[in-house]
Amino acid sequence: MNPELIPIAISCPSLGQNSCCELEDKPDNNWGRSLSPHFKWVFISTETSSEKCFQKEESKGGGGWPDLGRMDHSTCPSKTEVLNLWAKATVLELLGEGICGLIIKTGASGGGAHDVTTSEALEVEVGKTNGAGPFLAELGKAPAHFPVVEEKSMSKELELASFVEKVYVLWRWHKKKICRPRDLIGFHEEHKYQLMAKGALALKTMGRWLAGVSKSNFKDKKERYFEILMETMARPSSLEGHRNAMEHVMGYLKKQLNSREKSDLKAMIIDFHRGKGCLHEPLVALRHYVIIHREPYLMKQTYLDAYPIDLMPSAKAFTS
Repeated sequence: MNPELIPIAISCPSLGQNSCCELEDKPDNNWGRSLSPHFKWVFISTETSSEKCFQKEESKGGGGWPDLGRMDHSTCPSKTEVLNLWAKATVLELLGEGICGLIIKTGASGGGAHDVTTSEALEVEVGKTNGAGPFLAELGKAPAHFPVVEEKSMSKELELASFVEKVYVLWRWHKKKICRPRDLIGFHEEHKYQLMAKGALALKTMGRWLAGVSKSNFKDKKERYFEILMETMARPSSLEGHRNAMEHVMGYLKKQLNSREKSDLKAMIIDFHRGKGCLHEPLVALRHYVIIHREPYLMKQTYLDAYPIDLMPSAKAFTS
């Protein structure tokens, strides 16, 4: 697994100097302690974001936002206008700086600049209204299908793993310089078994879309492929999907493995399919043999090293 810390944004209505420590040390925050070794936290507050927006508007000669505490409210922008401007600026900043995911801290309280809290900006996410919160509304317009998860969902093994897996796929997409048709085909080939774990139909759909990619249609093909990729990664994997992918990987090694090694691997895959053990156990075993035998095609497969093994779910998580 790559040693680089991947940037993840966390929404916080009010931030102090000890935000990172609080995230890891909070007694009931197991996901914070689990993710911290692998991710770089980027805390987003209404206060800090609105100050940046103020500076940007001021630099354009627009005079910035009025101070809502000092001016007559009839001359001030409404809270909705402030929220919408903050949402647009924050989303553009997230996408522009290579942030690969967002964790929404639900149920948070506390004020920010202009008395606007992150919870208000994320109304729909914390279930306060039936309307669309401006922050996620802006994310929905973004070209990237941004990985977003609510804090309350992070305690669920499978939802945590699904979010992390999608974050790593987005990170690899950013890191891979996909400038030519062969780069796009190579990215797809590297993720073949990871996509297979989402379902054989998903893999076939994406393969058909890539068929006939050329210099003339590359831009359109790349954009649509990315949309399908992130939509596919948003779907939960299944025990059956993982069994299918693992057996295909094992099939590539059939000439290199002896009868005992094949038997042991098959038993591990069957046990996982029956709801026993954890996902990383058969994957680590398969990767062990891939490395030993230096199988070139499998060495490139992200499925065997999709994300940190300590964040992979148990087999029971797929059935609960």
